[in-house]
Amino acid sequence: MADANHLRAGSVKQLCYFCGNARPPRKNCPAKDAACNFCQKVGHYFKVCQKRLGNRSIDAIKKTAAIQGPKLATFSASEISNNTWVLCNVKINGIVAKSLLDTGSSDCCTDRRFADKHSLNIRRAVGEVTLAETSVRMPIRDQCITHLLVENNEYSDVTLNVLDNITTDVMIGKKIFKEHDSVTFTFEGHRPPLTLNALKKMSVPFPKPFSHLSENCRPVADKPRKYSQADLHFIRDETQRLLSDDLIEPSNSPWRAQVLVATEQSGKRRMVIDYSRTISRFTQLDAYPLPRIDEIVELAQYRVFTTVDLKSTYHQLELNPRDRDFTAFQSGKALYQWRSLPFGLTNAVSEFQRTIDYIVRENDLKGCSPYLDDITIAGANQVEHDRNLQAFYVAASKGNLTINESKTQLSRAEISLLGYMVGYRSVEPQIPAGYNLY
Repeated sequence: MADANHLRAGSVKQLCYFCGNARPPRKNCPAKDAACNFCQKVGHYFKVCQKRLGNRSIDAIKKTAAIQGPKLATFSASEISNNTWVLCNVKINGIVAKSLLDTGSSDCCTDRRFADKHSLNIRRAVGEVTLAETSVRMPIRDQCITHLLVENNEYSDVTLNVLDNITTDVMIGKKIFKEHDSVTFTFEGHRPPLTLNALKKMSVPFPKPFSHLSENCRPVADKPRKYSQADLHFIRDETQRLLSDDLIEPSNSPWRAQVLVATEQSGKRRMVIDYSRTISRFTQLDAYPLPRIDEIVELAQYRVFTTVDLKSTYHQLELNPRDRDFTAFQSGKALYQWRSLPFGLTNAVSEFQRTIDYIVRENDLKGCSPYLDDITIAGANQVEHDRNLQAFYVAASKGNLTINESKTQLSRAEISLLGYMVGYRSVEPQIPAGYNLY
């Protein structure tokens, strides 16, 4: 067995032999009552049909998942003991625990000795963890649902995989980190802060959202607005985040838009910029078309689908420096302008769709259907799907596209698309959960 002082921790989901997705209980499997389009038998999907692919069916799915699979972290006991700064104290169900904060791990886990000692509520589970460079897989047989407290931030119903000998009480992974806009780790170095921006700029021509301005276009400085103290703090924090991410910069523009704080149904707050009183007043509509729904549902000719979501959408497009003045806005007592294409501009949607279509066309991508930041890659069979998906990832790497991995759905027989459930020769309206037709 691999050295116990060197463990790779993470989550490798077992795949269902009937639907090909992460293994659910058989009674909940979506393929339980489905008819295979190859052998016509009920109980499994086309992509895992044993008659079609023999013993290669599950391997094909695993190969597809490997193209964009979960990241597994590597750490050693010697590294942890020699560098105590990688550890911090957290609370699990009110119990103080020594924790490793690991941005390379997708899941969270706890050491079995800690779980047993503090009588955590352990339940049976199915999964795998891969040991270091040996590629030896060990089963995950247990999990526990806990309440987690990290630096005064509370997280309810956190699932911890129970593992043996992970050299620390708890390991916190990206499942927690991705709930935040950013996570800051403080070290004891003498140099100024180092900021790594995970959001890359696309390697494409500059967008042209202001190429159609009316003849009477003139700079407008919108009047400042009043905000509550809570909104002021939120605007200040959001502005600082955008500066840190290199998305905005100080401005001396004659234009000045004002910001608003919008609250979504989920309770999440967003800072939005009201360009309706400034540059949007003078911007003529770019008539570049979005894909029509009836064109997109033509994907029903395919059997295997993957959906990819692009992170932060418009912010991946860098603005031409000569266009940045138009985007200026006030935050607090300062003026800023965008370095990236902002939300809220009249022609932001058209410019983004034009750019994504350009990437698909320039790379001659097959079975690829983009609708803004939602991109569907499909194939008539598993082999064609994997070939098209690999070509997309090559184009994405070439064009510096940043993909939101947590929202990517790989190798599905059916997908949700623009309010429809799309599968092979099947397009049905998607009915919201709990909605009663009668």
